[in-house]
Amino acid sequence: MRRIALPALLTLALARSAAAVTTAPDIGKFVPAEAVVYVTADSLDAVQGAAGSFLENVMPGAGQIADGMLLGRLPAVEAVDRSRPLAMWMLASGATVVVVPIRDAAAFERLARQSAGTGDRVTSIGGYGIVTRGGAVDVAALRARPPAAAPAIGGPVCGFVDLGRLLAARLGTARANVTPLLGKVEDLPRADFALSASHDRVELNATIPAVGTLLATLAPPLPPVQNHFLDALPADAAMVYATSAPERMAAVTEALVATISAGTRPGTKQHALARRTRRQARMWTALSHGDSAVAVSIPRGPESMSVVQAFSCTEPRRVRLLMHKMTRHLRATAGTAVDVKYVAQAERIGDVPVDQLVMTAQLPEGAKPEAAAAVGRFMREPIRYAFAKGAGVTTYGADGLERMQQALARIDGGAVAPGIARAIPAGALIAIAMRPGAFVLGGSIGDEYASFAVVPRGTALALRIVVPAAALPHGAGLLGAGAGLSAPASRPAR
Repeated sequence: MRRIALPALLTLALARSAAAVTTAPDIGKFVPAEAVVYVTADSLDAVQGAAGSFLENVMPGAGQIADGMLLGRLPAVEAVDRSRPLAMWMLASGATVVVVPIRDAAAFERLARQSAGTGDRVTSIGGYGIVTRGGAVDVAALRARPPAAAPAIGGPVCGFVDLGRLLAARLGTARANVTPLLGKVEDLPRADFALSASHDRVELNATIPAVGTLLATLAPPLPPVQNHFLDALPADAAMVYATSAPERMAAVTEALVATISAGTRPGTKQHALARRTRRQARMWTALSHGDSAVAVSIPRGPESMSVVQAFSCTEPRRVRLLMHKMTRHLRATAGTAVDVKYVAQAERIGDVPVDQLVMTAQLPEGAKPEAAAAVGRFMREPIRYAFAKGAGVTTYGADGLERMQQALARIDGGAVAPGIARAIPAGALIAIAMRPGAFVLGGSIGDEYASFAVVPRGTALALRIVVPAAALPHGAGLLGAGAGLSAPASRPAR
C-alpha cells in the first residue's frame, strides 16, 4: 500500500507545483491595460547604461526608480536575475511600477527597502520584485484582466506611450488649449517605440498611427531621397533643420496659428500677429514647391555665428515682393529703433545678382555695452538673398558674403557633408540635427549629430531620435561593452 501511496503523493505534489508555476503571473511580459506608458526589456543588460540613462528622461514619474533599479545604484540590483525580462509602466493616475525578475524574494525585499523613498512600496510575486510609487497598485489584479496589445515595434527595449490618455490625465482642464492643434486629446493614438544602445549612440524608433486630420495630412510617404538642398549647407554646421512638402508644413502652421488665435480676442495685437503669420505662411507655401534646409554654424564662438538657408524658388520676382512687404512690416513694428532697407541686386557673385537687406539699429540711451556689441555683431553684415538653379539662398551673420559664395558653388552639386548625410534620413518630412555642446560656451561640438526626424509611412508617421554617447545625461561613462550593454558595478545607495 505504501508503495502505491508514496508515488501517488509525489505525483500530486509535483502536479500542484507545476500548476503553481504555470499560473504564476509572468509580469515581465504582460502589458497592463491601464498603462499609459509601458517599457519592457529582454534583460537587465539590455536596458542598463546608455538606454537606462535615456529612459530616465522618457518616462515621467519613474525617473528615480529607473535611475536606481536600471542603472544599478540600489543594493537590490544584486538580487536581480539578469537573464529574464523586466518591465516598468505608469498608470493614468500617475502611479509608477518597476518590475524586475529576482532570484531570492526575501533578499530583494530586504535590500530594496533599504533605499525605498517616501511613498515607495516594495513587494514580490511569482519570481518578480515590484517597486511602486504614487499609489497602491495590485499587480496580480492587473495581470488577471485582459491585457493591452503588446508594443508593435520589437527590440531589446521597447514599449509605448498612450498619448491620448496620458495627455488627458496630465493636462486636466488645460486640455482645451491644445484642441485646435491636436483635435480631441482623448482620441490621440498610441505611439509604440523601440530603443537600442551601443558604445556610440542611443537610437529610438517610434511609430504614430495617422489618426486625426492633421496626422493623416502628414502621413502620405515622400520619395525615398535626401533633401534636395542639403548639399548647399556647410560641413561645419552646428545645427541643421530640413523640411519637405511645404503644403504639409503649411497645415502644421495653420494648426499652430489656430491654437494661438483661440486664446486671443479679435482686435488685439496678438490676434493681428496670428493672422499675419498665417497669411505670410500661405504666401511662402505658394512660392516654395519643394525642399528647404537651414544650417547654423559657430566655428569660432558666438561672434562667428552665421546662417545659410536654401529653398526651392522658381519665382524670384514674387519672393522679392514678399521681402519688400515683410520689410515694411519690420519698419512699422520697430518704429525708429531699427532702420531696414531692402536693396535688389546690390552686388554680384559671378553671374548671380545678390540682394541685400540692410538693418541699422539705433539703441536707446543707457543701453548696456554688451547689448550694443551683440546687435552690432548681428547687423555687421547685411542679410543676403540670391536666386540660382531653381533655388533661393539666404545668408546672414558673420562671413555672409563668403558663405553665400560657397553655397552657390555647392548647390545642386549632390555632395552632402558626411555628418549631415548620416543625420538626415531620406524621405524625411521634418529633420533636425545638432552637434552636442555646440551652443554651450566652451562646449565641444564633436563630429556626430544628435538628430530627430519624422518620416511619413502612409498609415503612420515614423519618428527617429539618435543621441550620441557624449550627449547622454550621464555621459559616455555608463556605456557597457558589446551590443547588449554590460552592467556597471553596483554602487552604494544615495
